[in-house]
Amino acid sequence: MTRKKLNPPTELDQVSQAAIEEAVQEMIVPPPTSILRPKHARILLSNQIDDFSFTMFVACVEEKLKRLKILYLMIDSPGGCAKTMKSFISYIESLKSYGIEVVTIGMNRIASAALPVFMTGDRRYCLGTEFMEHFAYYPHLTDSTEEDLQHDMESIKKDMEYVLKYSTKGSKLTATQFLGMINAAYKKTLEFGPEEAYEWGFLTHDCPPPRVGGPLTIIKYDDDDDKSRAKKKKNS
Repeated sequence: MTRKKLNPPTELDQVSQAAIEEAVQEMIVPPPTSILRPKHARILLSNQIDDFSFTMFVACVEEKLKRLKILYLMIDSPGGCAKTMKSFISYIESLKSYGIEVVTIGMNRIASAALPVFMTGDRRYCLGTEFMEHFAYYPHLTDSTEEDLQHDMESIKKDMEYVLKYSTKGSKLTATQFLGMINAAYKKTLEFGPEEAYEWGFLTHDCPPPRVGGPLTIIKYDDDDDKSRAKKKKNS
């Protein structure tokens, strides 16, 4: 018994076969990375400006850095460490130098060391935020020797100059004007709300921030961490 000779595929069959292969490939190959990974990141910093929050912040951003175009940084912070504040600002400025837009949003309070961090935003919004800047009290200086006191005062002076520089960067106030306002405030603690913040240029917009969806990373101590830290401090 002889086998029936198969005819070669016609031109129409070849076109149909190519279309089928293309359709199969579209089903197998995943969509472009831009669809899978959003080009923005949302981070809520609800914590003090300290080493923990900075480490978490950097880790969150670096994880999304490859395709990051806009960083939405929401801040609700009582302030914190001046040294860590400088680390926050330096890192955020480095992101901006690579073309990443930073949008800062004040949530509940922006106080002390958190204000210069907030001012790094290219666009700055707030949601009924209470702002505060002051000159911190250093009780340990009363027990310092004259040499230590001189060293500490030089360090504090540099921190104050840094805070004034970055608190007013992008605002309508000069560092000297802001310094005078803090000195004139009760107990050298200047408190102001959204209206003054917009008038003085701390906010770039007097409207609510843009609504942006997507994953939200929250940087905050949980209750267990707080209790653990307090317990270790008490036992030490």
